[in-house]
Amino acid sequence: MVKATAGRTVTPYEFGQCEICGRRSRSGLGVCQETPECRTEYNRRFRALRRQELREYKQQDRKRNLERERTRDRERYARNREARRALARRIRHANRERLAEQNRIYREANREALAERRREYMKRPGRQCRYAASGCTQYARPGGNCCQEHHTGRARRRRATKRRRLAGAQGGQCPWCTGPLPANLAGTQIDHIIPVSRGGTDQEWNLQLLHGRCNRKKWDQLTPRARALATEHGIALVLPEAA
Repeated sequence: MVKATAGRTVTPYEFGQCEICGRRSRSGLGVCQETPECRTEYNRRFRALRRQELREYKQQDRKRNLERERTRDRERYARNREARRALARRIRHANRERLAEQNRIYREANREALAERRREYMKRPGRQCRYAASGCTQYARPGGNCCQEHHTGRARRRRATKRRRLAGAQGGQCPWCTGPLPANLAGTQIDHIIPVSRGGTDQEWNLQLLHGRCNRKKWDQLTPRARALATEHGIALVLPEAA
């Protein structure tokens, strides 16, 4: 029924029934807002009906108040740190292959930028040692990812591993004197078959493990094996000058 009042046309509300609680409601969404359940359903329908408008409004509001939103994000993350980490782990596990492919494509497209970013990061002072979780309180070395003490320990372990690997490849024998190497490899030294001063490299095919005295006796001599390796790998040897 339409009424004319003072030159205006007024359409009265049409009451309906709430689909949740059954009360009389004049909401166009079919539910009232009298109970928590009704309000929840009303909000859900309202958001579904105006999804694009709300998305645009939130985007514009975030741009206008960027610092406020960043502060809220940090606080929200701090309150739900473990839950967010668990969710991220589940997402990564469920989409492992797709994420790996996305990461590979991104790294290929931004290789130089990522390398420059890492170089700049490694120069920053005050970075924690990578062993901070184990109780290390020292700062990382400039250009490295751990402190000087852990760097020295890692280098020592790498050298010990390399010595064991070379000794195993040589059958526990010194190539210079053909004598056995000590069981604990004490006093042994890593030698360049093609000396560095003659054009040799640090690649493992150019390394051998000798007794310390044998290494000092060999010095920078070019042995038949060194000449054969140089020919095999295309290395131009630097010959000693004639006296």
